[in-house]
Amino acid sequence: YKFLHIEEPFVDSSTENVYKVYCLKDRNEEIVYVGLTRQTIEARMRRHRSNKNFPHNDYTFHLVACFDKPEPAYELERMLIIQYNLVEKGWNSRNGHTVIPEQKPNKGRM
Repeated sequence: YKFLHIEEPFVDSSTENVYKVYCLKDRNEEIVYVGLTRQTIEARMRRHRSNKNFPHNDYTFHLVACFDKPEPAYELERMLIIQYNLVEKGWNSRNGHTVIPEQKPNKGRM
């Protein structure tokens, strides 16, 4: 499989509340982590750099795709984690996020 690379994100990646799928590559340009965030890219990178389980300067950040809905973002994240076997060989601890269905409004409440 080839690494999925999208030159132009589907939605503006600079805003919060956009679902961003990204990867971290090591010094050898191997994908070692795939993640998903709604934070700005800068905020998410700061959190990774403060995480003691991640090598601080041994990776680069690459935006893969942006979505305005969660389902395709969750699906892409999971597919890439499985494709690159990142739970076993990389830094992912699980095969992606679990999609939580939206709660429907309670008709009895205002």
